[in-house]
This record gives sequence, C-alpha cells and structure tokens, in this order.
Amino acid sequence: MAPHGPEISSGKSARRRGGSVKKPRPRTASPGEIDAIRSAIVDGRQKAAVRLLRRASRRRRKWPPMPESWLWVGESAPPEKVIPVALRLSKRGHYGLAAAILSGTNYREAPVKVRRSIARALDIGGQHAVAASVLNDLLAPLEPDPHAYSERMRIKDTQTLGVSEMHLVANSFVKNIEAPTGADLKGFVLVYNVLNPVLTGLMLPLVRPLMEEGYGLAAVTAGTLRTQHCKLPDFDSLQGCVAPDGESLVSRRREKTSQQWTVDWTAGIVEAAGINYFPYFHERLSQKARRYRADIHSDPETAHRFGVLQRRADVALTVCERLLGLAKLNKPIRIAMMDSHFAPQGVIREWCSQVGYRHGIHVVALGVGYENYFSNLTSLEASTLAVEDLTAQPELRQPFLGGSHRLVASLSEDPGLDRDPDDQLMALICQNRSSVGKYSRSREHAFSKASEVRADGGQVFVALGKVSIDFAAPGDRGFVHDDFVSWINHLIEAVSGSDNLLLIKPHPHELRREIVVRGVQLLRELVVPDLPQNVLFLDHDSFNTHDLAALVDVAFLWNGTAALEFSILGVPVIPGSIWADRDYPVGLQILEAREEYEEVLQGKRDIRLSEGVERRAATLLRLMRSEHVAIPYRYIRRAATNLKVGAPMIDLDRLSQLEKLSDPFVERASSRFFEFS
Repeated sequence: MAPHGPEISSGKSARRRGGSVKKPRPRTASPGEIDAIRSAIVDGRQKAAVRLLRRASRRRRKWPPMPESWLWVGESAPPEKVIPVALRLSKRGHYGLAAAILSGTNYREAPVKVRRSIARALDIGGQHAVAASVLNDLLAPLEPDPHAYSERMRIKDTQTLGVSEMHLVANSFVKNIEAPTGADLKGFVLVYNVLNPVLTGLMLPLVRPLMEEGYGLAAVTAGTLRTQHCKLPDFDSLQGCVAPDGESLVSRRREKTSQQWTVDWTAGIVEAAGINYFPYFHERLSQKARRYRADIHSDPETAHRFGVLQRRADVALTVCERLLGLAKLNKPIRIAMMDSHFAPQGVIREWCSQVGYRHGIHVVALGVGYENYFSNLTSLEASTLAVEDLTAQPELRQPFLGGSHRLVASLSEDPGLDRDPDDQLMALICQNRSSVGKYSRSREHAFSKASEVRADGGQVFVALGKVSIDFAAPGDRGFVHDDFVSWINHLIEAVSGSDNLLLIKPHPHELRREIVVRGVQLLRELVVPDLPQNVLFLDHDSFNTHDLAALVDVAFLWNGTAALEFSILGVPVIPGSIWADRDYPVGLQILEAREEYEEVLQGKRDIRLSEGVERRAATLLRLMRSEHVAIPYRYIRRAATNLKVGAPMIDLDRLSQLEKLSDPFVERASSRFFEFS
C-alpha cells in the first residue's frame, strides 16, 4: 500500500479535452478591508482581526478558499502575529479560511505545540497536502526533544498524517467524477463520517458506481471528502456541514442544544421529540467506562462524555431534519454510517426507523465481515465489507449477520449454502477459542461433578457468558428478563436445590486484547458472590464450546454465535435476548416466563433439539462467511478487531485499477444502498 502518490486520473472528466481552461482570478478583500485587517493583526487585536476576516470571507463562497486569495494576510505581519489569528478562526469554525491563511504563512519557527495546532487546522480546513508537509517536518527529527515533543505526540501526529494523506488521495480520486444533476438525479447518499476516517476510505471506491447510477453523494464532515455538487442547494449544502468534532454545524458553535431533550438516566430515558435514544448512549458510555452499567450520576467522567455525546447527537438530528426538506423531491435518501449501535450514529438509525422511513430516508450500515470469528482473531487487518440497509431490515442487528433477506437472496444465487454440516464447518467450530491447554483443574472438576450428577439421574446445563460491554444492539432486553445480569442470576437461583448441575462459562474474549483492548468488568463480578453447590464457575481456559457439547444436555446463552455452534453439535439452545432469535432464526427454544426457566432447570421439563435445526444453523454460518455477506474489499487498511493497526491507508494500486476494470465486489457493495427503494 502507498499512502499517497500522483493524482489518479478520471476516465470521465467533468472538463472535456481540448481548448484552453481559463484559471479563476483570485478574489481578494477590498482595499479598505485589507488595511483594516492588517492594522488589527499588527496591533495584536486578534478578536477584531477575526471579525474583519470573517466579514470579508462571507462573500466568497468558493470552498476550500483559495490560498492565493489570502496570501496578503500572511504578508501583513510576522508569523507570530498571523498564526494566532488563523488558529482562532479555525476554533470559531471557519476552517477553510483559516487553512487558506495558514497555507501562506511561514510556520517553521513556531514552537512544536503551535505547529501541531497548525497541522490540525490545515487538515480540517481541507489543505491536506500542506498539513502533511507540516507533520512530516515535525516527525522528521531523529532525536526530538522528549520534553517538547513526546512519544505520545509523535504517535498522534503519525495518525493525523495518515488521515491527511488519505484525504489527499480521496479527493484526488473523486474530484473529476461527475455528479448527477437535473433529470439524471435518482437519489442521494449522505456519508455521516463524523470522527470516522475509515468510513471515508470505505466509501471511496463506491463513489463512481453510485454517481454513475444517478445518486448524488456527499460527506458531512468539514475537511474530508469533497465530491462534485449536484446543483441542488438542499443537498449540496450538507457537504462539509458538520464540524470535525461533531458537536456543531460549521461556523455555528452552539451554546445549547437545538432539540428539547428529556433525560432520566435511572429510568433509561434519553429522549428527543418523543423518541428514546437511551440504548445508544448507554452502549457507548459503558464501553468507555469498561463496565456493564455506566452511570452519569456517580461517575463525573461518564457525565462529561454524556454531554459530548448529547451535543453530537443533537447535531446528527439537525442534519436528519434538514433531509426532510430534500425528501419532498420524492427521491430515496441513504445515510451511510458505521458504528450504528453507538450514539451519535445510533441516534440516526433510530430516527430513521421511526421517522425517516416514512420519507424514504434509510440508514445503510457498513462494517467488517465476521472475520474475527472465522480467523479466531488471527487476522488483525480487515479484508471484507458487510453492507446492509438497517432501516428496511429493522430486525437485522449488524450487517455481518446477513439476516433473513440476505439469506433468501443468497440461496437463490448459491443453493450450495443449504446443506448439512460438513468437515469444513466442523473445523471452524472446533477451534481453540478459549486457549484450552492439556490440563485444567477446573475442567477435571467439571467432568467429575458432571459424572456424579449423571449417575444420580440429573442433567447438566451450561450458561454462557458475554463480554460485559458488548451489546451491539439497539436495546438489549430479554424475552423474560430485563437484562443479561438478571437473566444469569435467575439461572443460578432456578437451578439451586435441584439434582442438576449448572456450569457457567465466561466468554474467552473477556481476556482477549483484540476485543477488550484493556480490562473490563468480568462476568464473575456480575453474578452473585456465593454460588450454590450445584453451580460451577469455570475458568476461562477450561473448555471450548465444542468440548462442552458432549458434556451438557441444554445450553443457555443470552446471545452469540455459540447458538449456532451448539445447534450444529446437537445441543438444544435456550436464548435469553430477543435479538438472539432475530440474529439466528434457526429454531432455538424460546421460553416465555420465569416459571418455564425454573421448570427446565429443576428437571421438570425436557428440552429437545427441533427438527432440521442443525442444517439451518450450518446454512446460516456459511452465509456469514460467504461473499454474499463478507464482501472481499481490500481498498483501505483498517482493523479487523478492536486493536489499532495504524492510520487508515488507501491501496493506490487497487484504487487505480478501478479506473480500468470494474470490481464485481464493489458493484455488489454499491447495489446494497438502494436495494429497497
């Protein structure tokens, strides 16, 4: 992969060959404005200089502002006078103007801290080449002063450099791709890439096929992807309309939110306009707090994060509401996003499911295929893309799962997916996911205890844990229980005093850095401290799922791929979460009352595997691995797990090849956007 290189030519240039192209004459402020601005900068009146520059720039709609039009600002005073004014402009949301001024300013003698701010301002202002130059200068010294330029700064600046270079490549690639206009315009794609450069890179190969099909495409974050305008103000004005931090619209710093929010955290309410977005806030805050339950009342850090998320969600809803005017054209609108289970993106997902769908506005989610399962976390860089319309498929939790629609569509193309479990599938299931060694005291004790129970006519059950901060669902409640914690503790209570044995197996990913990165609240902290004699809490490395299949009569789990594994291995599965039956519609055993759980765990009710469930589970697992769901896609370097792999980097060779030869997998991904129009 190459981070940057020569401009990529376009096969269909907006400018026809032949004839001379007249260069635009740089616009400047009036002589009176120039004198006033120069005077303010020289005198150190920064606020006045910012005010005058903003006023002078309002009449110049060109974006990004041409640096040559503002060279006179850098010549007005020494850099130490000009740079603070430009940085102040950037902080006020005038990113393009600030970057244009900084492009012509000598920054080399500025302190390290100031140069880092300059690089950031240049990048978010769209001057990516200059930003990369500043960052390369910062990173160049072999022996930097650790006090002035720490290793942490170096790592962060390396990431920023990679993103700047990616934006440089991206805009070079798309600049000559014609946008549909007038009667050729069939619909719109809005890329909600706030704080998500990976999404920008993922969308890059899709720009041409979508635009050539007649769909306008624009990214909302200032200073990122700049596509040609559709000459429709309601849509074109959305391009670059959101500040890079996602907390305001460009040039409109907010003192308060625009929505009327109702927040009752204890009751699980974060509501705007009658829609409750609590699950999306809670999932993000729990992930950051590394706990099953985040609390904005008891934890000041979580309270601060909630405030930031609320501002970002408020901006997201403002953008959604602006789309309602565009929807009056009766053309389909799609919002491309990642992380659809977190606020603020999840807020857009929920808004579309309750409001947007009535106006043809849908969320299309992009993500990695289920690579970390099939490779057992051995692949750190992603090579696949899953794309699905979540508004049209409200019961599809995440794109990598495929869902019932994709299953039906794929079977019509590839009937071979629907067959009994085979050796290849069994090899995938029987991986050593729990790092089980040759000897485990916990395993030996479980075998011994299970043998005793069986000899006395009892049954052996297993309850599978989950990573405490991993929900990835728009609301994670159970068929019977309010949440996972009440479910797992009810199982313990229900089996207590019986002749049966309950094994509790914690999820191996609790300890895997590829998933949790750093420590999280463990399952053992969520269950009652004193367990009954007939309940064994297993060590993480005592059993794999396939080992337990020969030992247990019934498996209980909240949700997870183990539902398919146990089903294929012939063990009946009872799921707790409502999403389990949606994610894995293969015939799992659903219990609808606490009393039913107690009957099973007390041995008063037999549970049998439904007919055909092994084959259906095998089909679904093959689907998730297939190219119908996990679309091969290697145009950008990105992580397959939660471990970082460096800045997103475009593969220029592959991207250039798209100019000459279409990629059927890119076409497949782009076809998912308007599949339900």
